[in-house]
Amino acid sequence: MGIRRVGLTVLIFSLLLSFVGATSLRIGFLPIVAVESPIGEQLYAFASSAIGEVALNETFKRSIENRLIQQSYLEYLEGRHQQITKGDGQTPQGEFAGVKIEFEETMATEWIYLQPSSSLVKGVKDGETILIDYLVRSNALDTLLVFRVDPFDRFYRLRLSLVGESPFYDAIVEPQELSSLKGELYLTLLNHLVDPQISLLKVDGVSSDTSLTINGAKRDSFEGFIPLLGGEYLIKGEAPGYYPSEETIEIGGGVIHPYLISLGAVAPSPLLITSVTGKPTVQLSDGMVATLPFIWPNQRVPYTLYATQAGRLPLIKQMGSAVKEIEINLNPPWMEQGKVISDSQKKFYSALGRSMIMGAATILLDTMGRTLSQEGLWQPMVWASVGALTISTFDAAYQLFAYYQKTKYSSQ
Repeated sequence: MGIRRVGLTVLIFSLLLSFVGATSLRIGFLPIVAVESPIGEQLYAFASSAIGEVALNETFKRSIENRLIQQSYLEYLEGRHQQITKGDGQTPQGEFAGVKIEFEETMATEWIYLQPSSSLVKGVKDGETILIDYLVRSNALDTLLVFRVDPFDRFYRLRLSLVGESPFYDAIVEPQELSSLKGELYLTLLNHLVDPQISLLKVDGVSSDTSLTINGAKRDSFEGFIPLLGGEYLIKGEAPGYYPSEETIEIGGGVIHPYLISLGAVAPSPLLITSVTGKPTVQLSDGMVATLPFIWPNQRVPYTLYATQAGRLPLIKQMGSAVKEIEINLNPPWMEQGKVISDSQKKFYSALGRSMIMGAATILLDTMGRTLSQEGLWQPMVWASVGALTISTFDAAYQLFAYYQKTKYSSQ
């Protein structure tokens, strides 16, 4: 009976703690969005990428401590269970010693996106403690962040709250304002979980080619938002074809600071395109088709040049900086890298095949000469086949070396 009870306890704890981790604060994210909007997924994407550490309060410490104690107790029960089932029938000695945990001021986070059943969602909305506790334990969470968007008359009501606490964000907004509240939600989440002095730099005017550095460090934005503590920052922006920008700004604590990065375009320079292989068709990446010789008065980088001509291999040239002249030289088909290697491979196989045939012929002639009585008549033929075998072998070795050289340089 005792063994069955211990085994049942182990099974229950295994179900509850199947995702236990000991080095991070496990935060479950539950979006309950009763309207058509991706704002729940956007808030989770921001939190999981931008909030890698949180400030530990007493509630978080107790939750982590309880989870780690349960994990340690599970291991203790498993050890006792193995002693009972494999031992000599004696009762295992020793009691559970507990776990001593030392916390720092901050801890890394692990975000878990939850998609429970509709009945569990309803239980969370209704504040049913037993269902909320089940959701937390079954996912081995330390806390649960609930984001709700509910219709309210002709408005929407938005709420952000941690389980067991009052909402730390509660607002009623017009439906058309929902998408514009992302920055406010991001900032509220950062201030509540990390630091009340964290601000958001809202950067506009940034393209996929723009490189942004803040105080000398490259920074990526999430939908244009960059979390920063209040203070003074040197912001630099660079992009191909534009002059770099540099500006020092002062950001207050706990605010959204809009910033427009403005890059001045580099004055265009003329480009001359010529060809030494007739008159190929040249097309630029902006859709312009040129007849050579061609002068492009407003060269703007970056761009891609495509050149084609009948009986020649096509050319693709990517330009990241402005030049004065491009001379196009299209290669004939036999100079195509794949064809050159293929032809060299075929020559090697042909030479190898000839060597094998000559070797077989040499053995055959020598055997026939030794078998038949007129050995002197066969001897010149044997020596001729030996000579042919030698020449063919040297040719095969040369073709192998040539094939190796072509494959060697083509891989570099």
